[in-house]
Amino acid sequence: MLANETGDHRAFAVQVPWTQYFTPRYCSPKRLASYGHQLQEVSRLKPESVLEIGIGNGIVAGLMKSCGYAVTTLDHDASLGPDVVASVTSVPLEDDVVDVVLCCEVLEHLPYEQVSMALSEIRRVSSKFAVLSVPDRGRYCRVDVKLPFLKSLRVCMECPPWNAPVLRPGSEHY
Repeated sequence: MLANETGDHRAFAVQVPWTQYFTPRYCSPKRLASYGHQLQEVSRLKPESVLEIGIGNGIVAGLMKSCGYAVTTLDHDASLGPDVVASVTSVPLEDDVVDVVLCCEVLEHLPYEQVSMALSEIRRVSSKFAVLSVPDRGRYCRVDVKLPFLKSLRVCMECPPWNAPVLRPGSEHY
């Protein structure tokens, strides 16, 4: 298990056993639809290169590779077989190295205080765009953020319902 700079092991501990990604329950119709949306969002951007952070069962990376995109995968869980074993909070790649960073259903696994570090790393390695997805229960929305002093950032997320459950730090989701 790796530790971050503060010695906190929670953010880098494997939270989901790799076997969970390869079950009928995990590969539900809703999740497969999410994979289709991820591929659609990346395809709209017409990238030459993509970094997928958080590879899960590898289906999205496989689809992107089948569509002709140069895909590099990154995950902190070496047992999933990513190209790069690292945390989203410390990506060991050069600045502006890929056209698009795809990071779906990952950020909610980080303690809140580490999310801004992760977003900074995503922005640093992307030369053009980032496609982010954060799950919750309820409605979906998409936000396009264009700041004059930063690169463009497209955020696709599921919006929380009015009665969203409170998630406790230390669990799988923050």
